[in-house]
Amino acid sequence: MPTEVSVAVAYSPEREKFLVLKRSNKMDLNPGKWNFPYGKIEDESPETAVLRELEEETDLVGEIIRNGESFVVDSSGKSFEVHPFLVLVDGDVELNVEHSDFDWIEASEIPELDAVDDLEKNLDALGVDF
Repeated sequence: MPTEVSVAVAYSPEREKFLVLKRSNKMDLNPGKWNFPYGKIEDESPETAVLRELEEETDLVGEIIRNGESFVVDSSGKSFEVHPFLVLVDGDVELNVEHSDFDWIEASEIPELDAVDDLEKNLDALGVDF
């Protein structure tokens, strides 16, 4: 049974860019890899989880614009059911200990990142061109 996670494809209309986070080298899963804010769904809806995780990881409050089709990813010997959401954000990022860096990038730059497995699938599921 895959672990269910919600992913925030966070977009800043002011910057016209997407937020990516670099996982801390101290993390067990995908250390040093870029990803979108995400986290495990804990006795809550995927929508509640994505906004909670976004705020916990970045201190940003977001507004869900739309959700994408869920998909399964196998990464580092684990299986995840991913629930992607396009989330509008505004403000300054304050990272928690799970991440060492962040960047605002255009969708076209995402394929060039040293990123977690299937990061681009989130964009596909949300209908974001890159």
